[in-house]
Amino acid sequence: MSKKPKVTLRVNVIDRIGPMLRFVALVLLSAHANGHRQHESWITLSQPSVGAPIEVIHRVHLGDIVTLLDHWSLPDQSLDNLETLARLTLYATDRLTVIHANGDRILPNPIGAEIQDDYLFIYMTIASDLAPGPITCTSEFLHDVLPDQVNLIEIDLPWQRSSHRIQGKSMSNAP
Repeated sequence: MSKKPKVTLRVNVIDRIGPMLRFVALVLLSAHANGHRQHESWITLSQPSVGAPIEVIHRVHLGDIVTLLDHWSLPDQSLDNLETLARLTLYATDRLTVIHANGDRILPNPIGAEIQDDYLFIYMTIASDLAPGPITCTSEFLHDVLPDQVNLIEIDLPWQRSSHRIQGKSMSNAP
């Protein structure tokens, strides 16, 4: 009589439940990231070259824009509408205040808006005939809709580099 070889099937428990654990971890991490996302927008003022207009780029998460559209009683799908994008551009322009060192208020010129990935980008310019000197910039963007909204402003001009954090109606240097 010949002996039959014994075949041992070894199953690694990690191999069996590994994909499920990775899936559960991914779901928990993404829920945590989305559930605790702070309402922030980022505003950058920069001048690409001497004599060029100051470019203002305002970046906002689409989730916060949907909240604003709900506040306006507009459906989410209206984000594809040019009229809605124009309205959002004017809304952002009206809530941006730029003051020159001499006390003059500088009015930004609205250019337009576009959606890229999960963000809305709003574009404005400021005339290039400003005399170099410090400017102060504040934004009340979404403060009327989201009480915890924070607007982070980065000024990157040849004569001034500064960062500000706007929450409510107060301005402070960002940490």
